[in-house]
Amino acid sequence: MKPITFYILITLYLIFLYQPTIFASNKPDPDVLSSVTGKRPPKAYKWANKKSKQDKDADGIPDSLEKQPFIFGSLSIELNPKKKDVIIFIDSVGTDGANRPTDSAIQILLNAFNEAPVKGRGGKKNRGINLSIILSSGYPEVSDTSIGNISGGSYDWSDVDAIKQYAKASYGLQNTPEIYHYCVSCNNYAGSGSSGLSRNDVSTYDSFRKGATDFILSLQGKQSDLTYAGATAGTIMHEFGHNLGLTHGGYDHINYKPNYISIMNYHFQFSGVKYDKIAKYDYSCGRTRPLDERKIKEKKGLGKKAANYYTKAQYPGGSVVNYNVDLVSRVNWNRNSGIDKKSYELNMNYPNDILLTWLVSEDNWKNINFTGGGVIPSAAENAVLIPKLSSPAYGEKLPSKDSATPNYSGRFMTINKENSCLEFTPEIRKELSSKKNQERLENLIKTLKPLKIKKSKSLTLYQLAD
Repeated sequence: MKPITFYILITLYLIFLYQPTIFASNKPDPDVLSSVTGKRPPKAYKWANKKSKQDKDADGIPDSLEKQPFIFGSLSIELNPKKKDVIIFIDSVGTDGANRPTDSAIQILLNAFNEAPVKGRGGKKNRGINLSIILSSGYPEVSDTSIGNISGGSYDWSDVDAIKQYAKASYGLQNTPEIYHYCVSCNNYAGSGSSGLSRNDVSTYDSFRKGATDFILSLQGKQSDLTYAGATAGTIMHEFGHNLGLTHGGYDHINYKPNYISIMNYHFQFSGVKYDKIAKYDYSCGRTRPLDERKIKEKKGLGKKAANYYTKAQYPGGSVVNYNVDLVSRVNWNRNSGIDKKSYELNMNYPNDILLTWLVSEDNWKNINFTGGGVIPSAAENAVLIPKLSSPAYGEKLPSKDSATPNYSGRFMTINKENSCLEFTPEIRKELSSKKNQERLENLIKTLKPLKIKKSKSLTLYQLAD
């Protein structure tokens, strides 16, 4: 080896040893503002599970548990070792059905996951995700009870844990492998008007993306109203998305991005995304073109991944703007007389922030972290390891009234008799209850695969019919 080559190698080694940030610069930390203020947009991460000898379909559930009927209390659930399976146990507060999701909401959810562009094993027949939803007969408490409280800025999950333990004892689940996700469907939590909460660990971005086991659905009794079937399905899908490691912004936690066409974006949580003029309850199916709010270029649009989709944006001092146009190549973002030739500054994700940054999305379906629900208590099975979770909780808190938008009242306030679900702003409530939206919802349900409902004692199992 020539001396000069030797010294070059030594120099490179020392740089790598003492300046690791040089080599990590292509993967900036989404928790740091500088990651979205550079000259170029940050690269996307890959969070999806990898298959293993014990979990060949990479759904977080060991194949050994999928090759036989999964016994859940009095129910027997058929799983598929070649197709991804997820199970949600929804435990409603109250026995009067006020907080129980409608069959239509469940049908929307099951079809959405069944149509997911997610690969299984053995070809197209195992494409999609098998979602099983189990409903309890209800926790014996007044249905409009507020669950838990917020202490020190974080939600205290003690009430949820108590209800969960009661369910385990009531339905004989003490020794059931926790490969399911647990949801408390209630009127409200902590006296708030928030629509839901997921139990992610928010200490770091990486810990958040590991997913969660529990979540809350809190639509103040609207769960049992057919008018809000879509909003209920969208909210469950949104909160469950957090359980699967998905964020409000795709690349990061930044909300309201017009190029992030996903149920995880607040713009689409209640009404779904709009695809080819039809409402679609869906996670993002592709990574659209990044937007630099400091240099908006209308001629570029959002790229091929936005084909047939519509989107929304909200600007300071204005209301939500619907873009029912072709988003692929040319978009008149500032709504003037035509497509601008020159770039310009524009805050496109208000009211999330007033900063001008890169807005970067992701392909949600390709980045799902299938945790399998919870810890599987069987070392003998050499089970897939599931990350343990901790507080603080990650809530659906939105900005309060802002001086730049005097008509925007905020969506996280103390609950009162005049407002049932305070995340349903008057505009959203009007949209959901409109004749046009109800017709759209009815037409959507007519196109969906029917449900297969199995009742056993106090539990009800929902799956798609064959």
